[in-house]
Amino acid sequence: MPNWVGYLITEYSPDNRFLVYDYAVGGDSVLGVRTQVQVNFLPRVGEKPSWAPWNAEDTLFITWIGINDCARLEIPAVPNAVEELFVEQEALYQAGARNFLFIDVPPIHRSPGGVSFSRLHPDFRRIYEVWNSTLRERIVQFTAVHPEITALLFSSWDTFSRVLDDPVSHGFGPEHVSRSRGEIWVDNLHPSSKMHDWIAHDIAQFLKAQSAYPPLTTEAEEQAVSWFDSREHRFGKPDEGMASEH
Repeated sequence: MPNWVGYLITEYSPDNRFLVYDYAVGGDSVLGVRTQVQVNFLPRVGEKPSWAPWNAEDTLFITWIGINDCARLEIPAVPNAVEELFVEQEALYQAGARNFLFIDVPPIHRSPGGVSFSRLHPDFRRIYEVWNSTLRERIVQFTAVHPEITALLFSSWDTFSRVLDDPVSHGFGPEHVSRSRGEIWVDNLHPSSKMHDWIAHDIAQFLKAQSAYPPLTTEAEEQAVSWFDSREHRFGKPDEGMASEH
């Protein structure tokens, strides 16, 4: 069954023939993204060979990572992990990437496994919130250093929250909100293919809304923050890591 990448390039991009290089690996953390970028992408497609032509204007670099980092880290370690992630984003920039889409982590505390764990650790959700706020702050810094890029932040947290708050409107039975091996979750943690469909739907709508916006300027961080506010999809486990699309 397809994941969100498969749905995005088929169901929600029927008139566009996208070529996707998906380097994501299930279970990866930021350390895995380093391998994806430094070993798998840069020496091959990153060199822009004749068999894989791409340029800054027609290629979007998507990174969705952090679920496994949050499972393994303590809250004080989150900023360092996010900083390591942006070392690799800088490497992509140096290779010619100019369009970036970052995806924050979903509310894992609402997964079947997360619900059980939260009974023993009521503050379990906090590390995911810290990850998302830290990611957002670091994106603002990244755009301030590189004003010519387009950097977008899509909230999977919002998508999952919307579906879990109102499952019926999204085609799910209410009894499946926290049920393992149900319509929303295939196990204690990972979303079903049908849930991946909703993720792809929301990402497609989010991207369609971005085309008319100009690049970010560096006059002030406040300006950067408002720029992100104007673009963030507020109605809102896949494989994790980096994918490039053109």
